[in-house]
Amino acid sequence: MAKVIKQAGKIGVVLMLLVLVFGAVFYVANRLTLAQTAEETAAVAESAPTADPFDLARNDVMSRIKKGRDLEAVESFEYFLANFSDHERFSAAVVKAASRYREKGNLEMAQELFQYVVANYQEDKSSFWAQINLVKMDIAACESSCLDDGVGQLLAQFAGDPREAVAAGHIADEYLRLGKVGRARALYRFVVDDRPDSENALWARMHLVTLDIAAGKNRRAQDGFGELLADHFEDERIGSAVCRIGNAYRYQKRFREAKEMYQYVLDEWPNSTHALSSRMGTVIADIVLGNDPNAEHGVNRLLSDFATDERVAEAALLIADKYQGKKRFKKARPLYEYVVDNWADSKHAIFSQKGLAVTEAFYNEDPNTYPALDRLLTDFRDRPKFTRMAFLAAEAYRDRALSKLNNGKMEEAQQGYARAATAWEQVIQRTPESVYTPESYYLLAECYCNLGEYLSAIDCYRLIVDTWPDWKRSWSAQFQVGYKYEQLKWVEGIEPSEADIHTKTAYQRLLDIYPDCPAAKAAAGWLSRHSN
Repeated sequence: MAKVIKQAGKIGVVLMLLVLVFGAVFYVANRLTLAQTAEETAAVAESAPTADPFDLARNDVMSRIKKGRDLEAVESFEYFLANFSDHERFSAAVVKAASRYREKGNLEMAQELFQYVVANYQEDKSSFWAQINLVKMDIAACESSCLDDGVGQLLAQFAGDPREAVAAGHIADEYLRLGKVGRARALYRFVVDDRPDSENALWARMHLVTLDIAAGKNRRAQDGFGELLADHFEDERIGSAVCRIGNAYRYQKRFREAKEMYQYVLDEWPNSTHALSSRMGTVIADIVLGNDPNAEHGVNRLLSDFATDERVAEAALLIADKYQGKKRFKKARPLYEYVVDNWADSKHAIFSQKGLAVTEAFYNEDPNTYPALDRLLTDFRDRPKFTRMAFLAAEAYRDRALSKLNNGKMEEAQQGYARAATAWEQVIQRTPESVYTPESYYLLAECYCNLGEYLSAIDCYRLIVDTWPDWKRSWSAQFQVGYKYEQLKWVEGIEPSEADIHTKTAYQRLLDIYPDCPAAKAAAGWLSRHSN
């Protein structure tokens, strides 16, 4: 990539083909999905009747970076650079590509692209953002104060310019993200005290309040909130800031103060973009505080006032999760159902269906049916995170059984493990193999063990070791094979001498393939005691 950048420079944009047929952008997008090299990217762009070739080439680069296809991304970028470096949006696209590289952990490539923009597009606003990102990367890479000079140089470069406060705010945000609270606070204070009329002063003041909340500086937080209102009450962004202060109180489990902030937003700015979030916040606060009538009223207002706002699906889901976390399944169920029934195409629907399956595990009128789990496995197979949601749903059945066992309710525990085994069997049969599959077999084996079905458990453990020998708990599965045969000596169906043969074979295999595992010492000890 370095060679490409250094040699290419700013090359003139090639002649683009004429627009021919409306709607061909979909055809081009499909072709780009199949493209494997920069040459194919160019061919697709040149064959595009209507799509903007710049957008096609840029999106292709971004797609390859996102998918981790770094070599192909370099080739696509080479084409992009050679043909569009004079395009008015080129520098912004490079900054975006660099940011994507940074997100993916390819810091060397990210730094190179940011530096390229700074060196070659000094007059573009993208150069400003590239410089900020370079400082952010330096901050993240340095644990001491060695990077303070870099921050100071950046701010000095834009001293007196409105961008100075913007840069200070973004660098402060990065410090905060990295847990360097003192440095973050200093930059926020700089913006508030030295650039009070800047666009970033409101956010800097808000962050100072939230930092004081997190630090338990109650009086200072209250004073800061008063100053925020006094200085920025007419700012259209104030509702967002107050809502986020409410979130800060909520994260500290100070729900009364959180509710006050949320209610303030609802009273003063009922039509602001953060009114929905504030309504949700009041409901969650009331749930925790035990104000059931207020919580129910808040839910009704939320669903009626924001019925056409797609964000209501997430809000309803989060409230349902809060009810479920409190083991109040009757309250959670209708909210999950609301999301699934009214926002079936949203990304929150599968989480809500999983929530229904979990609710079903803990609270179900008919313990012999699994309608919510069945619908999850049937209707949501093509959704992102399907296997993860199916795993969590089945795990809830096991968690309920384990809870009964720990509380000494043996009969209910047995019933629970039987239901959990059925749930795991369904999930294993009806989901594609994934990183969750060996874990699913392991937990199914656990259910079988608690039901006394040791041979079925052994089959699961053996399958894990044979199919996924490098899985993180395969050593444990191999140990369990021997241990379960040892337990079988005390139940009917297998002779002790036969059980000992199987145990010996299992433990010897454990030492052969997992000699350094935590169970190796126990296995070796058993073999030593049974050597004759």
